[in-house]
Amino acid sequence: MNYLFFIFQKFTKYFLALFLFLILFVIFYNSNVEAACPTGNGDGQTINILSDDNCTSRISNPGTSVTVAGNLTVNSGDGAIYSNFNNHTVNITGTVTNTNAGTSHGIHDVTGSTFYTQNVTISGNGSVDGTAAGYYNQGSTVNLTNNQSDLTFKGLVPSSYKILIEGTSDFGKTTFVSPTGTLAFDIASASSIALLAGVDELNVGGGSEITKSHLSENPEASCKVQA
Repeated sequence: MNYLFFIFQKFTKYFLALFLFLILFVIFYNSNVEAACPTGNGDGQTINILSDDNCTSRISNPGTSVTVAGNLTVNSGDGAIYSNFNNHTVNITGTVTNTNAGTSHGIHDVTGSTFYTQNVTISGNGSVDGTAAGYYNQGSTVNLTNNQSDLTFKGLVPSSYKILIEGTSDFGKTTFVSPTGTLAFDIASASSIALLAGVDELNVGGGSEITKSHLSENPEASCKVQA
């Protein structure tokens, strides 16, 4: 009897250990790889740089989600955030800076195909900067919502560009460098539209204007601007 009880105890112990191992394996196998500061180049990682994080590793070909609430400062001849494939959702409320003295960019997208879509939001105190341009797009379809007051955007312009207005002196302004393509302009729905009361017209350059109908009477309307 004692021998059978001993065997039962051993069997139960090993069974529980195996069961626990299988549970941990399933959890690990199905979980996303998340990183605060990216490890290595950040390939395939879900990047979530928190507000207290200071990171110096370039993000290369990340997973589909990139969040930067802290500080990402790299010295790279390419982009602080670099991708050549995949769709991405990028939210930046912190800083993305490339300090390389050569031709460098905060974000460099080299996909070369409008098949890929990048949804990028720069809000709050967010900023994207490089020595050549903040954002260099070589072909993706980009939907950009911007609150940064001095963003430089190079290459194929966003298919959708939305200005985010968060205060009377807190709103996005972008300089387009060597632009190609057609840009559709709008005001982000999260903007403080009331701040535009009394504005009759905005000049967005290139002889194009946004009239009062786009600002107050019909704030959801869009205005297409072609370079």
